[in-house]
This record gives sequence, structure tokens and C-alpha cells, in this order.
Amino acid sequence: MFLHVNLDLITRFAGKCGENAANNAYIHLSPWSQTKEARIAICHAGQVVRAARLIPPYQIRGPDSFMLYHAIMVLWTYSMMVRDRAKKSGTTTPLRAHKTSSPGEVIYLDDATQENQSDVDAFILMNSGTPCLHIISTHQSVTIESGSTNRPETCNLHNPPQVMKVGVALLDATHPDVDRETGPPLMKALCGLMEELGGLR
Repeated sequence: MFLHVNLDLITRFAGKCGENAANNAYIHLSPWSQTKEARIAICHAGQVVRAARLIPPYQIRGPDSFMLYHAIMVLWTYSMMVRDRAKKSGTTTPLRAHKTSSPGEVIYLDDATQENQSDVDAFILMNSGTPCLHIISTHQSVTIESGSTNRPETCNLHNPPQVMKVGVALLDATHPDVDRETGPPLMKALCGLMEELGGLR
């Protein structure tokens, strides 16, 4: 993931270095978001999310937390750029675009790669399909049995607040049965940051 995106620009875009730095980062990230490099980066970020779900509870800490946070930030930045382009071009809203997509067009970036590799390859090479994630509140792999009605909520990558919802749900699940206020300070801080950024318009 880090080979295909400038994490410093992502941090600046999030506003941690001031408004001018955020605006300058936007100038670079907007064209990046339309490239194959960006699609490769978010595909890797989706796999970071998937791997984090497989880690047992109470085991994500320190560097692992930041790796997950960086992955969510990459996904969120891409999502913000897509939403901005949609607004400027007057195309369909993110939610409406998701509703009109057929099931074959939805690509879950946090699925096991062997399950949808051809769809992911088509997305990377031709930008085809709608990139999505699962929103899961437990640490588990995503397995949906045929005919099952107990399906995870879907996060459309055209919707930035939903991307942050994925990250918050995952970090909150790292310490089940522990209130965030009394849990690890790092988890509390990262969840707070993601919720704050998820509310940006």
C-alpha cells in the first residue's frame, strides 16, 4: 500500500498540518485518485482491513493500530476524492450510485483475494465496478453462506463517512466488552480521529 500512495500527503489532507497544507495536498491527491496507482493502494488497504479482522481480540496494539489507521485513511482519502469529483461533475450521489449497482458490479476489497481476484483485477486495470468494504463489529473473517440473511452492512467507497465507520467498528471490536472510555488510550484517540474526519463535508 505504501508503495502506491504518499502517506505524508494523506496526513496533510486530513488537516493535521493546517488548511494551506490540506489544500496543497488536495491538488496532488485529486489526480492520484483517478490512477491505477490509487486503485492498487486501496485494494491493499482493503486487505489490511481483512487481515486485522483475523487478529484475536486484545492483540491489536501499537504499530498494528497505526497500520490499520493508515489503511483506513488511504481508503477515506480516495473516497473523499471520488465524492468531490461526483459533486463537481453533477453525477449521481454516492448512495444512489450504490443502489443502482448490480450485485456483479460490487467489489469487496476486504474479501479473500482468491474469491474475487478477477473482479479486483478488472477494477485495478479498467476502474470497473463499485469498490466496497464490509462493516463488521467483530474480529472475524467475512463468510456469507448462500441464502443467509445475516449479512454485514456494506460500506460503499463513494461514501467517506461509511469508510470511517469501518475503521471505528474494527478498532472498537479489538477490545470486546470494554467501554471505549476505559479502554486503551490509543484506540480511543484513533477512533475519535476517525469519527471527526468521518463527519467532514
